[in-house]
Amino acid sequence: MHKLLATSLLAFVLTGGLVQEENSVMSVDSDVIGPFKAFQDDETISFSYSLRYIPNSVYEELKISNAKTGRGFSLETKASHALSGKKGEVMFNLPLRNFFGKDGFRLSFSIYIDGVLSNTSHAYIYPIDSRTVNVTKDKIDGLVSSNVSFQFVGKKVVSFYDNFNFIGFKDYIDAENYSFIDLKSNTFLYNNTLEYSSAELYIYDPEKKFQYLKHDRGNNVIFPLTLNNELEIKNFVLGRNYYVNPYNLQTLTIKSLDTIQTNLIYLPINSKSSFLGSNMKIVLNDCGLNKYKLIFDITYDVSRNLVGNCSDSDYCVKGKVE
Repeated sequence: MHKLLATSLLAFVLTGGLVQEENSVMSVDSDVIGPFKAFQDDETISFSYSLRYIPNSVYEELKISNAKTGRGFSLETKASHALSGKKGEVMFNLPLRNFFGKDGFRLSFSIYIDGVLSNTSHAYIYPIDSRTVNVTKDKIDGLVSSNVSFQFVGKKVVSFYDNFNFIGFKDYIDAENYSFIDLKSNTFLYNNTLEYSSAELYIYDPEKKFQYLKHDRGNNVIFPLTLNNELEIKNFVLGRNYYVNPYNLQTLTIKSLDTIQTNLIYLPINSKSSFLGSNMKIVLNDCGLNKYKLIFDITYDVSRNLVGNCSDSDYCVKGKVE
């Protein structure tokens, strides 16, 4: 038998029908699909594609099946229709309410040209894992999620997921002098620009050493932070400017006499014993694709005061005042 004829017959048998011209679908594209919560309301998704020629008819099909078991699929097929050119667009209802549970699902988008299957694109997607994670207390080195969103680009599937690396994060602040808190060494890695709703530094202050700042019910002073997000290495900085009195290092939220503006967190003078080894924590809310709440417990460690008693300070006043 002629070799080309034998190959065509074999393809006919394997596909169970007619053989579509190879690579008739040039590309399949979509917007970013997801992330979604488990069993949330259905959403509409859209696909676009381009063909090598104008077909007589085309129809599109979307299949949803359980990502873990492969069973229980939902099927939606658009009616056969003509194209005015080589490009097509189609919208589907994504059945999240009934089919998108904790196992996630496998999504298959197929294009039939002139009644014959021409291309199928697959992707796996899982619900977001929104939860609270205490990174330092639970000694977590990394946090890698499942695929929570994806995008069809050309004939490829681009998957999106969270990938945190906390190995380099220090659970302490090792200061040379008791003066201000520097968080530049408290860093972690993330594989992309990290979205978050807010970040705060909690300083436990039961003695109310911060005389002019509000305390919450747990006796914490809360400083807003922002995340340096330009690089893969993330670190925290103070999220607003304060005013500090240079004589007693008391921090204020509004400008007053004898204060200077600062973007640092100064600790009140002569209060080293109150904060040495004290509990502090950084809280990062709704971060990443999964909307995690990340908690970093840290301790403050310092050997000397900047200004204070001569026995344990870099600068002090000797003699007496008359």
